[in-house]
Amino acid sequence: MRKRYYTNFEFYYDENTMDIPQHILESEQLSDAAKNIYIYFIYLITENVEDVLDALSRIDEAKKDLEPGLEELLACGLIKNEIKTNEAGEEEVHYIVTKEMNE
Repeated sequence: MRKRYYTNFEFYYDENTMDIPQHILESEQLSDAAKNIYIYFIYLITENVEDVLDALSRIDEAKKDLEPGLEELLACGLIKNEIKTNEAGEEEVHYIVTKEMNE
């Protein structure tokens, strides 16, 4: 099944700066693993990486955090996972990075 990765918010990015929502980086509710994976997700999306999860599994600094960090991000709503049908009638998995945590 094809996977798509994107954010539901605008942010600034160049080679020196990433405008990651500060409240997420400072959150005491999130583990370091979750913060690390969140940052990598946004970075890889901006770099137009086709399969973010595959790329994360091959980055030494990210792969140890991938499973626990992604699980935490999905549970708190910072990454949403939805199955949608595309125009060709094929199902796709969408990973949507948000900046709002579940209450």
